[in-house]
Amino acid sequence: MPKRLAFIVLALISIAFMGRSAVATVDPPEYRSAWVFGFGSEFANPSATTTMINTLADNNFNVVVPEIRKRGDAYYNSAYEPWATDVEEGYDPLADMIEKAHARNMEVWGWIVTYRIWQRSLTLPPTHIIAQHPEWKCINSSGSDQVGSYYNLDPGVPGVQQYICDVVKDIVSKYPDLDGFNFDYIRYDSNIWGYNPISKERFKSEYGYYPPTSTSDSHWPTWCEWKRRQITDFVKKCYLEATYINPQIKMTVDTIGWMAGDPNTDFTTTRAYYDVCQDHKAWMEDGIVDANVLMNYKRDWCTATEPCWTYGGRTYCGGDQQSDHRLWSNWLASIQTSTGRHSIDGIGGYMNVMPGILAQWQHSRANGIGLGMYRYGFTIGQEDPANPGKPVFNSGTTTVAHGSESLFYSTISSGMFANPAPVPDMPWKDAPTTGIIFGTVTDATQPNDPTYQNWVYKATVQITGPVTQSTETDATGTFGFLNLPPGTYTVSCSKSGFATRTYTTQTILAGDVLRDDFDISLSGLVSVSSPGNAINRSGKALFSLPYEPVNPAPASVMGSIPIDGLLIQWHRPTQSSRAYDEWDPGFFGNLSLDQGYWLATDSAKTIAYQAYPGYAGSRTQSLPKAGWNIIGCPFPTEKKWADMRVTRDSTTVSLEQARTNGWINSIGLWWDSEGQGTRDIGLPDDACDTENLQPWHGVWFRSFASNLTLTQR
Repeated sequence: MPKRLAFIVLALISIAFMGRSAVATVDPPEYRSAWVFGFGSEFANPSATTTMINTLADNNFNVVVPEIRKRGDAYYNSAYEPWATDVEEGYDPLADMIEKAHARNMEVWGWIVTYRIWQRSLTLPPTHIIAQHPEWKCINSSGSDQVGSYYNLDPGVPGVQQYICDVVKDIVSKYPDLDGFNFDYIRYDSNIWGYNPISKERFKSEYGYYPPTSTSDSHWPTWCEWKRRQITDFVKKCYLEATYINPQIKMTVDTIGWMAGDPNTDFTTTRAYYDVCQDHKAWMEDGIVDANVLMNYKRDWCTATEPCWTYGGRTYCGGDQQSDHRLWSNWLASIQTSTGRHSIDGIGGYMNVMPGILAQWQHSRANGIGLGMYRYGFTIGQEDPANPGKPVFNSGTTTVAHGSESLFYSTISSGMFANPAPVPDMPWKDAPTTGIIFGTVTDATQPNDPTYQNWVYKATVQITGPVTQSTETDATGTFGFLNLPPGTYTVSCSKSGFATRTYTTQTILAGDVLRDDFDISLSGLVSVSSPGNAINRSGKALFSLPYEPVNPAPASVMGSIPIDGLLIQWHRPTQSSRAYDEWDPGFFGNLSLDQGYWLATDSAKTIAYQAYPGYAGSRTQSLPKAGWNIIGCPFPTEKKWADMRVTRDSTTVSLEQARTNGWINSIGLWWDSEGQGTRDIGLPDDACDTENLQPWHGVWFRSFASNLTLTQR
């Protein structure tokens, strides 16, 4: 059930118990979000988390955005980075926040500080990524790696892009109930940054000269455009990878609206575009973000008529920030309308007093965009009682003193947030009409290139079908086509000096995210061998082949492994088993990627053979008769079980729909070689041991109708 519908149903149920006289009051859908600072230990233990969630929910917020990664540390169970030092031992803050927020009808968007990687004053663990790869640090034009009190990673380093995207994938995979992802500092700090030696050499290899250091240099626009492309490529890569794992995850970004040019007339005059290389207008236009959360931190008490304010002998002059807030709010409304993606006005409550907070949110609500607050725990500044609308400064500074949290909550809960509101629907997520094709292009013969590892940069990938498009791979070999009409496509990949590969019959339905990886190495053959978990002890094994053998004869593929009477296939047309007979190998036939095979063995074995590199992107095979089948995984990487398609007559449907139609059983069985027992695989709602088809493993799979076609992708 969509969250918005569930929200309304719960409200109606509550009314029923309150009696006939009660009247349900639910406001129209609207984002009411709050960032929650990681440095404040505001979710580092169960008690703090409960207080934070209840405070926001009691005041009708509907999205909590906790800072789960603030400096290359983690408030979640990370495979890559250490726990934050203030997390209570044994406690998983993110898991607890998701459970408690959902119980209060709130969404959780995990907030990470993207390129910031470590605080310089802290002891660096030797296993930390910046200790392992100090050559990845961001460097400024003067040669310094110190970004304030931190080290940052450089967006122009391919290894950096892959590493941070792996962090994102780790979170999205481990927390399937996480509603959204929120990228902060997804930019350069200013125009003096980006001079990492790897980035400089990459730029020089493309343009023939090193990056300029002066804004007056004729090559400066080219350098800035190159840096913008690095950030945009990363945003797109993460959108594709995260959406492939969880199509419902909401990918959001925290963007800047610093005072400069007017985005409504020319976005390229904004500091976001020309200074920090953050082209968030293009991200919305390209559909590689789902919501743009603008950090529209403006002091509403700095106006055209009163740009300066003096308190306690200190004067702050900030220009007409009130008008600048309205200007950016208006732009957010305009870009939301033109792109269909969502906009949220994230205001700086800490630098405003209550009248200014209300004025900013009321303007943005009238614009039809979401409302955000930085931040929980410091939502409001202190108002000068002698000068309504003006702030009190901390002693000896021009920073606004912390105001009354209770005043903030009592004011909004009795006014703007008097009633609960559901989070707005995202039609492109909830009822998609298009699909995505993406993948990674690699060169297996160059696994250790110091810059690109095995990724192929600037390979051309083209799709033809209902539409024809082409694109180039980014520095990590990633390509992607979004918003594709459903249908069947041919996908080809080429680059001068490499082999050309083409995948045909790549069919996508609405909402599909299809992965097509390419290996375009010139080497004609590759040597492959099975991993240890395929046939790891005496007994039975159910295996399959991920690469097409050069010689598919069983005796050639299996080598010295005994197979006479021990290698078994399931013959689909007769629904019977066939054992390999060395005196009549033709009866058994060749080994195929489409099938899985049983093998009885007296010890652990390794299958090793010569194969053709790459694969066809998808494999279509016939299921001629209702009954059992053993299918393989004809891919070198794991694939989602749910990505298979089933065709009957001329109708192609998802595996889930085929189950609903009564054509197949969506649950398959694979053999755990170590435990010598069956394990199950299925769709997410089947609650099986796994949802992914693994290379080298075969799966028993049952059909209830004859003459089906199964497409594995």
